[in-house]
Amino acid sequence: MFENYFKNLASLEENEEIELVVRHHWISFMGAFLKIIIPPIALLVLIYKVGLVKSLSWFDNVIFSWVFFIIFLIWATFTFYSWFIWYFDVAILTNKRVIVIEQKALFNKIVSAAGLEKIQDTTIQISGLVPTLFGYGSVIIQTAGEAANLVIRDIPEPGKVQQKILHLKHTENTDEPSTESPKS
Repeated sequence: MFENYFKNLASLEENEEIELVVRHHWISFMGAFLKIIIPPIALLVLIYKVGLVKSLSWFDNVIFSWVFFIIFLIWATFTFYSWFIWYFDVAILTNKRVIVIEQKALFNKIVSAAGLEKIQDTTIQISGLVPTLFGYGSVIIQTAGEAANLVIRDIPEPGKVQQKILHLKHTENTDEPSTESPKS
């Protein structure tokens, strides 16, 4: 859906191709989803329990309509915002780099990248009952140099992503021309 967006954001180099785009596991959105769905349900239960449903003249009030509209607008905005942050927080694996895009806010993102040649080690981390049951976790990528480790959080099947990174690293290393001179 947004492949061109990710291609432009990743600023692909010459002969660089996207191998895999990794998003968070759907269950990691459930915390935000509960924050989205509980307030309207609680409001409806409150209106019903207080007995305001029986007072139809109160619902015809213009002020109530505006208050309801403003509450709905805030709820819809929060829903879109939560989905946007969740959806655009991705990792992109290319044949040359690993790029991690952390969407912090609507107009605030951090893009970190590491060349495959700089990757020294990868570790998967699955912590807790829910991640274990649903099979999601994090991949921690240790790189050479002063840069901090890259962390791809809450992704489905982190073991497969780790294997893909290692496979790309191995493929990238075997594709490079040898700089050693042949022995006579």
